[in-house]
Amino acid sequence: MKKIIFLTAIMMFGIFSYCQGQRDTIPKQETTKTDTLNSEKDRSFTIRFGRDTIRDSDRIHTRWVMLDYGISTYLHKGKMNLPAELNVMEQSLFGSSNWNLHIVQQRLRLDKKSKVNLMYGLTLEFNKYKFSNDHVLQEKQNQVTFMESAEPLKKNMLSTTYLEIPLMMNFRTKRNKYNKRFNFTAGAYAGVLLASKTKIRIQDGEKIKIRDDFNLNRVKYGIVARVGYGPVNFYATYSPSSLFKKSQRGIYDLQAMSFGVTLLPF
Repeated sequence: MKKIIFLTAIMMFGIFSYCQGQRDTIPKQETTKTDTLNSEKDRSFTIRFGRDTIRDSDRIHTRWVMLDYGISTYLHKGKMNLPAELNVMEQSLFGSSNWNLHIVQQRLRLDKKSKVNLMYGLTLEFNKYKFSNDHVLQEKQNQVTFMESAEPLKKNMLSTTYLEIPLMMNFRTKRNKYNKRFNFTAGAYAGVLLASKTKIRIQDGEKIKIRDDFNLNRVKYGIVARVGYGPVNFYATYSPSSLFKKSQRGIYDLQAMSFGVTLLPF
């Protein structure tokens, strides 16, 4: 499903960019994919797709389909090195991934020069935690349970999907002579667990997928920060809420973290 969403996002972005480029070739005609609720000079609401043609006079700017890609991991008491009793959750960062599909985001201008803005939206977060051992997370258990596989595993992975709402403050500098600017965004987010599954592949090639909640915490919240210059943007998130349910914390008191690069920025 994630591949379908990703391909759809890329196709939509390409189509909108192509259509915008076609309009630019029409002489003596200025058109953009813009819906405006107020025709005054200080535009109040604008929706655009494709290339960044944002005007600082736009009070509210909406953009659809943005994409992040990075690494998913977790901390135990603020450390990436897990204690011996958590060896069953030792990760292979190569293969542990984070995808954020920002379905829609809005930026509300808070000052006349559009240097300070409020940002909010709706995001689908996809995480893959690839384990570096043969201990498999068990389904339909009253507590977090791992069991060693009877056969060597080629792949051992936990996947989660969350629906999240971010609320952030955005600070931007004035555009320079290259029509680029620095951006810094920071804030908080909250979300709910939509789906989770384990994916196992045995050395002989057999694949096993199991869907269950695996005692995961159904509510997630945390902080997010983004920094960038022009089209180059990086992000990092941290969730102080436990990855697993409150009753399961104990040694499994893990906090999710992700970081990476924005592929399709605001």
